Amino acid sequence: MRYSSTFLPILGFCALLSSCGQQVTPQVANESGASGVIHQLDTWCGGKEGNGISATYYDSSVSSSQWGFNYVTTFDQARAQWGGISSRVALNKTSSTANNPDKYYVGNTAVADRLGITTPYIYKNGVLVDGSQNLDDVWAKANVSIYDNTFKQNSFTTTERLGTVTHELGHSLKLAHPGQGSCRVAPISAGATAVMVQGRKAYGVQQYDKQEIKAFWGL
Repeated sequence: MRYSSTFLPILGFCALLSSCGQQVTPQVANESGASGVIHQLDTWCGGKEGNGISATYYDSSVSSSQWGFNYVTTFDQARAQWGGISSRVALNKTSSTANNPDKYYVGNTAVADRLGITTPYIYKNGVLVDGSQNLDDVWAKANVSIYDNTFKQNSFTTTERLGTVTHELGHSLKLAHPGQGSCRVAPISAGATAVMVQGRKAYGVQQYDKQEIKAFWGL
């Protein structure tokens, strides 16, 4: 999910249009179980401080007029999609940077096809550090960045931008891409879609994603 200039190995938490030069399109999870079902999207273990209830702070770049697009509304709508699923999960907007809230950013990237990235942070010896290599630790916070130039270069619609932002916020709740997490839960029927699959998508949180949230965080 690292969404800054540096990046996690093997895609980490980012959303890409392509991977290793190959086009990526939304798809169902690809881990077939012995019973012919597909496992739910993986999560990372360890939880998060505050559990699934996170304060979220919008950096000034989110509301910048330079983008010619209303990212404030997009982030608001994405946060709302993750609400109401579990009583233990909420992404609550705050105007304060006190107590290390999750932070949201909008910018440009030089990395081809990168749509966004999420960077987790953990406490190590009392100091807040990048937790990208310790995904199963308890996260103190997560920063989410979205890349406007990639959206424009690929003519993303408003709905497709929302799909990417929603995907990234899912990462901040410890949801991984299929097959890239470490904690797994009960399987669901094959053929389901999910906002947490990688690639371009014009939809938001699906039943697949909701079941994963409930299984990891509780009802």
